[in-house]
Amino acid sequence: MPEDYRWASHRYYLKAKGAPNWLNTEEAVEQIGGRRAFHEFVLSGNEESLKQYYEAQRQSPVLGSEKFMERVIRPGAALTQEHARHERRVVQAAPEQVIGEVVRRYRVTREEIFQGKRGKENEARKVAMYLVKRCCDRTLTEVAEYFGVGSYSTVSWNCRATEAKMAKEKRLRDWVEKITASIHQLQT
Repeated sequence: MPEDYRWASHRYYLKAKGAPNWLNTEEAVEQIGGRRAFHEFVLSGNEESLKQYYEAQRQSPVLGSEKFMERVIRPGAALTQEHARHERRVVQAAPEQVIGEVVRRYRVTREEIFQGKRGKENEARKVAMYLVKRCCDRTLTEVAEYFGVGSYSTVSWNCRATEAKMAKEKRLRDWVEKITASIHQLQT
């Protein structure tokens, strides 16, 4: 069984207890519909199209430093990036879906999301930035442009502040996870 393999993280996706601090299983488990659904998905094996993709050897199935990859991959094998950002976007939520859900949940206007005022707390705006980055797979620069913010560092600060607040406040963490779940449901 996958959860018995010593070097796999599968067992931590089934039960978070004992997982290393650097391993965040929650987002994947949430997106697939829970721990049981994740386990069933893994046990179901690969779809034929995915199997063909990997057999075509157009990507690097090995992750690690260049030195490590040179040791484990046969000489002359082509290496390419696996799932570039533009390829992942096909399955990600659109920023407008995120904004729509944040507006609906926070009961604010779209304008309130896009107009920041220095020194005035706007949780809905911060959460919207965080979720556009997280759910839409956008770079900090792209999120800054989307929100009309002068610098990507503003987005970075807002995202870090939201993450820190979520770590401290269960209420916010649960609220953001509900919004995230709604966004993912809109896609299916």
